[in-house]
Amino acid sequence: MLLSLVAFTALLSAAFAQNVGYSQCGGIDYEGPTACQDGFACTAINPWYSQCLSTGPVTATTTSGIATATPE
Repeated sequence: MLLSLVAFTALLSAAFAQNVGYSQCGGIDYEGPTACQDGFACTAINPWYSQCLSTGPVTATTTSGIATATPE
C-alpha cells in the first residue's frame, strides 16, 4: 500500500510539474517539464532551447541577495 501511495505521489508530481520563470522548458533532447508557471509561456529560442518567458510586465525583487522576477 505504501509503495502504491509513493508511486501515485510521484506520478502526480510529474503531471503537475512546472518550470519557474526564465528556466528551460523545451528543445531537442530536453526531458524535463514543459509547462511554465503562471505569467510565463514556453517560447522557442532555437530548436535546441525553449525558455519560460514573461507574458507581460515583470517586477524584480531582491531578498537576501537573490533576485526573483514576478509577473505583474
